[in-house]
Amino acid sequence: MGISIRKNESEAIISLVCILKKKTEAYFATLPSEIREDSALLVPDLPQEYGYPCENHTVVTPDGSILEMHRILHGKKSFPDKRSVIYLQHGILASSADWVLPGPRKGFAYILADFSYDVLMSNVRGTRYSRKHTYLDPERHSLEFWDFSWHEIGVIHIPTMIDYI
Repeated sequence: MGISIRKNESEAIISLVCILKKKTEAYFATLPSEIREDSALLVPDLPQEYGYPCENHTVVTPDGSILEMHRILHGKKSFPDKRSVIYLQHGILASSADWVLPGPRKGFAYILADFSYDVLMSNVRGTRYSRKHTYLDPERHSLEFWDFSWHEIGVIHIPTMIDYI
């Protein structure tokens, strides 16, 4: 059974979205320029902007998910080759970006890198960085691609990323 929206309800929703978009754009324009510039960058470009070396790593899971991990090798100072590895796992509706968006003084990934850790940040299936699959196209096979849960993430995806490390 589908959801039925009447024309006047649809027009009200569109109007509300337009108002919210204008308010968001107006607020965004008041932000300092460095925040506006940073918001256009993706991981790993954002850490590199602040002088932190960052790499992309691709991990293929047994169920065919292609996951992208981001690695900050070290902080701004050079550190010995043998560093402990830290694995950062984001929560629901998040990604590796959450660890670097606050900037070098507040972002947990930067703080750990500055304390000599080798920081690996995961991205589970469905995030901006992990929307690929070996045989499913998220656009053409959307029902099959999105048919997963936290169970698969916890039992298949996270262990595969940890084994990769």
